[in-house]
Amino acid sequence: MRGFALWLLGASVAFFAAAGAFLLLANLGAGPGRGAQIPQAPRDTPAARPELALRFVESRLEELESGPGQTVLIYVENRGEGEIPEVDITLNVASENTARTRKREYQTSVGNLAPGERRPVELEVDLSPPMPAEDGDAPSGGKIEDEREILEATAIAPGGRSAVQTAVLP
Repeated sequence: MRGFALWLLGASVAFFAAAGAFLLLANLGAGPGRGAQIPQAPRDTPAARPELALRFVESRLEELESGPGQTVLIYVENRGEGEIPEVDITLNVASENTARTRKREYQTSVGNLAPGERRPVELEVDLSPPMPAEDGDAPSGGKIEDEREILEATAIAPGGRSAVQTAVLP
């Protein structure tokens, strides 16, 4: 019995010594920067608010119909401290059915956006459903029905400032 107790004590000491050595080696290999993987914002500064903002006018989105000549109204706003000399706005229109590759893109620019200024931007878009000749996998009955359109507006200003707004049409 005494031999078994000594063997058990020796095995325990060997186990803990090996485990401690592995933990020590693991900590040495981590290096100085591994403690915080995600950098945290300083606590003494308020949360950063985006300098550029986009917003669709929802009441106008509800009025849109399937067909050409539809007008989408977007507001672009400068929430920053300084003037933005130019904002490039791109509106992408695509089907929610990702098998359909028909994507339409519309672009415009807004110049000299003062701090706190919000300006409306109207874009005329074509919301016509694709015809079978345009999209080879359409049903043989003509137009494609019951597919919603996804609108994605992107605003990009100098200095890396950007904003994205997405809407799904009913």
